[in-house]
Amino acid sequence: MKKGICGILSAMALTACLCISVNAAETQTAILSVNENDIIKPSDRAFLGINDGWQNVLAVKQDSAEISEEFVDAFRQTGTPIAVSRLAGTESQSFYWKDSIGTADERGYYGSQTNGAKVSHGIIEWLEYTRAVDKAAKFDFVINLNDSPENNADLIRFLCLDPSDPKAVGSDGTNWAQKRVDLGWREKIVPIIELGNEYDLAADYTDADAIAARAKEYITLCEKHMAVMQAVKPDLQFAALMFTVPHAANAKPRIWNEKIIDALGRKCDYVSFHYYYGSSSDELERYRMPEITDYLDEIEASDRPKILFTEHAKWTANDRDAVDRLETSALKGVLISGQIINLTTTDSYTAGMIYHGMGNGGVQSDDDPILWHVVSRHADDGKLYISGIGALLKLYNYAYGSGKSGENVVRATLSGNACAEGGDSSGARLTVSAHTTPDGGLNLVFVNNEKTTAAQQISFSAQNEYRLEREYILTADDLMADNKPNTPEALYPVCNLINSQTAFTSYTISPASAVVLKLVPMSAQTVEQAAELVVENSEVLNGKIIVAPTDRIVSFSGQLFANKEAADAESLTLTVRDTSNTIVYTDTQRVCWDHVYFDAEMPNNVNGTYIAVLSGGGTSNIVEFEYRPQMVSGYVRSIVPDGAYANGVKQVNNADYSFDCKITFDSEFAAGVEYIITVVEKESNNIVAMETQTRGSESFDTVHIKMPKDAIEGRYVISVSCPGDRAEGIAEFDFYKPDEIILLGDWLYNENGEMVTLENIADIKSLYIKVINRTDAIMQLLFMAAAYDGESLVHAETAIHTLAARAEGTVPMPISITAESIDAIRVYVWEKGCLKPLSEVYDIT
Repeated sequence: MKKGICGILSAMALTACLCISVNAAETQTAILSVNENDIIKPSDRAFLGINDGWQNVLAVKQDSAEISEEFVDAFRQTGTPIAVSRLAGTESQSFYWKDSIGTADERGYYGSQTNGAKVSHGIIEWLEYTRAVDKAAKFDFVINLNDSPENNADLIRFLCLDPSDPKAVGSDGTNWAQKRVDLGWREKIVPIIELGNEYDLAADYTDADAIAARAKEYITLCEKHMAVMQAVKPDLQFAALMFTVPHAANAKPRIWNEKIIDALGRKCDYVSFHYYYGSSSDELERYRMPEITDYLDEIEASDRPKILFTEHAKWTANDRDAVDRLETSALKGVLISGQIINLTTTDSYTAGMIYHGMGNGGVQSDDDPILWHVVSRHADDGKLYISGIGALLKLYNYAYGSGKSGENVVRATLSGNACAEGGDSSGARLTVSAHTTPDGGLNLVFVNNEKTTAAQQISFSAQNEYRLEREYILTADDLMADNKPNTPEALYPVCNLINSQTAFTSYTISPASAVVLKLVPMSAQTVEQAAELVVENSEVLNGKIIVAPTDRIVSFSGQLFANKEAADAESLTLTVRDTSNTIVYTDTQRVCWDHVYFDAEMPNNVNGTYIAVLSGGGTSNIVEFEYRPQMVSGYVRSIVPDGAYANGVKQVNNADYSFDCKITFDSEFAAGVEYIITVVEKESNNIVAMETQTRGSESFDTVHIKMPKDAIEGRYVISVSCPGDRAEGIAEFDFYKPDEIILLGDWLYNENGEMVTLENIADIKSLYIKVINRTDAIMQLLFMAAAYDGESLVHAETAIHTLAARAEGTVPMPISITAESIDAIRVYVWEKGCLKPLSEVYDIT
């Protein structure tokens, strides 16, 4: 039997879950049309975040400040992600980060010493357990506006900088980045910086003057903190607060929102909003969003911040009532939360959503449940359980993108009785989001909410043709179903491998269910195994699975298909062998939520091909992968190419094909010793540059690296090899050729789409310039055109145009002046909020 956190899988409960659509009293019809070419925004796991708390006693042992393996295992065994971790809500404004680092004796107290609560859960512990659960997790940090601006500037030094950066040293002489490394965390973390928490609540939310005065205080305070933090790291991303209780009687949210957006909107990448909802999304669509977006629309697109829902959850009519509290994480709450996430995924304003909250360690029972939680300890057996909300995040994790090229949310138009804004008169609502995948597939996310009594028969059409490979279904026969001691697997995504070989044209969604459909191209290879083995945090290059960890750990997950022969397996075994058939790792794990997880410790610095075999339940799955460890040795602390960060990787693009690279060394590596620098094109593994350098006398060397003229654009690996048997220092960067990130075409066009020459420009009513986005680094290019008379601007096309990655388009350049006055035409693009001209110019003279 499956035991521990998972307990026993009830076949009867599973059957009931899957039979709802069959036994439904009514079936309605809906029509879904998907346009894969109409990109709304990148598909991003930022919608699957969790709001954590500084007093999370489940994640961190209170007596030792050690990470709880039980907590980490609860997430990993079930496959529940922490895509974004936010710290924290109300308690953030009494949390002083410098009190949370160092030994127990060096730490301070929560809020004040008088409450007697010593800080055990600190910043390092937060990073450690979050990344132990989800290696790709990102972070949102709520700064304490009651702390000093200087302390928050030191926070940025601590989290975001290399020890070798001169700005890492604070006004007190402490190298805060080195402090982080000394505490055991080498990686730089650059979180979104949220500017306080619910600052507006101190004002009477019905009093316009009080709201305005409080907003003025908040703006002044934010500007002070932002200035000193940006002096340390200019490209920080900030989030300013929107009105907290817009739903309250006689509340005046627009006063606060307008003032904050007007003063801080162009200085922030995001505005943060806390939204607690009932059993409908109608209020959000009709009132709450317009109260924010009406003012965002007054900012030009290039400077307009996105919306982050940094807290969201189902509200309860009576938070003292046990039934109402149970609803928030039961299927009833799961469906409305899933509906809200689905809707914000498809708008053009929202960049992410963070569920409130983790749970923070309370012991719950059915008589005294925790109000909002992803994980909790149950009083009946003392064990941890991942709630239905965790199951929802796992379900969506199958569909949402992880930053790869080709992962986009695209336009999906749904029509039917329960598909309009607000749903039908009963509150029933069917929602969908569509996500393209790098391999040419399409993921569809449906929520048929808790008020639906009818199944929805979907008729489907799209630009491309697909077949249905698999379905993930989250439902139950009871809206109050949740995971707890007597029903440990009442609510989790069940995966059925369909492997249809015909074009996908229709599907029926059960009432009260959330479903992810994985559609693949008609030509995609058919999955034959009864269990799927996945190498986590890997990428596929030239058909090879590449994994490049920094800690020798390669993580694997296994998925059982509920409709295949291995579905009842109680445990699965993973074996990893090298090409000589030597076993380097083997372990057996119990199955939980039809899922297993392994952390395989690989040989130290032994690159090469390995074979992983998942076996059990009468089935096996074999995966071959390339292991390329990026281990920083004791000699090399960091390798930082000179370029801007894009998706966490340095991006190099210089006119002379060269760049500087800062290499920081450990003090043990003596000056005057030679070392070798190698640059390799990652996909082909071809060496494009290699040179020998001599260690200088400073803590770091700045090396000038010249790329060959025939170097292709893409991902490169730079390694630093020092004498002896220590591992290489390795880093990655993206290289783009000069003038080719955005490239103008070679021709101009008239209003009929015909190519024209510059000589007959006087006869042209409108001029069009072809623009090509030749890189994946800029997912949505913003650009405009202008004409010059030789010295000054004489005309500009004021409309802002967009262009997706690896796409081409045209920009209109209406000619409202005489041809004799035009000397040149140029296109401008926005980069990090700045208007920059392209290097190529069309000379008219």
